Amino acid sequence: MIYSGGQSGASDKFRELVADQSSFEALVRQELKRSQRYRSFVSLVKVSLNGLEDRLARKFPADRAQSEAFVSHLSYLVKSAVRCTDIVSSLSHDKIMLLLVETPGEGAAAFARRLSESLSDYFQKTGEFTSSVNFKIDFGTFPEAEASVFDKMLSGISS
Repeated sequence: MIYSGGQSGASDKFRELVADQSSFEALVRQELKRSQRYRSFVSLVKVSLNGLEDRLARKFPADRAQSEAFVSHLSYLVKSAVRCTDIVSSLSHDKIMLLLVETPGEGAAAFARRLSESLSDYFQKTGEFTSSVNFKIDFGTFPEAEASVFDKMLSGISS
């Protein structure tokens, strides 16, 4: 299922599309088939937020609302960085996935750099950029890479 929602003020500027993990995977596979047929670009980005869930559980052991507020703002940062045609997965197992349609490798690399800077700034401001929380951004682009790259990236989406 795809959820459409927004935060006050920002929803006018950004249309936020978030998919649960199984719907996201289905959307990726559908878009990959379309790209194979029409030989168009599509990029898949994986943001691994290593240690985030454990860190938040330790930092806010009795206050789930604060933990959810942190994740909500983090998700908003990611969603505000994409176009209205792109799809963002929900946070699962310290991972967020993004499907960037009609985006070649150079565009995905530029996006990854901008997102990395935004996440670094956010983690620095909140004090969460520690040895127990770090992030890594990987991406693959079709047709520049084989479709199997997408399969490998998706294999870790729900584990």
